[in-house]
Amino acid sequence: MAELIERYVHQVGRYLSSDERAEIEAELRSQIQDQLEDRYPDAPTPSEIAAVLSELGDPRKMAVSYGSQQYL
Repeated sequence: MAELIERYVHQVGRYLSSDERAEIEAELRSQIQDQLEDRYPDAPTPSEIAAVLSELGDPRKMAVSYGSQQYL
C-alpha cells in the first residue's frame, strides 16, 4: 500500500523545488491518507489506492497546483 503512495509522492516531488519539497510531500501524504480513510475505513486494496491516486491526476500537474514552477 505505502509503496504506491510513495511512488506517487516521489513523482510529484520531482517537480518541486528542494526548499519546498519536504513540506509539500508530507502534506500530500496526509491528504492521500485522509482520502483513503474517508472512503475505505478498512485497509484499502491496491486498486482502491490506485483509484485515489488516479483522481489526484498527473504528478506534474499536482506539483503545479502547489504553486511550483519548473523551468526547463
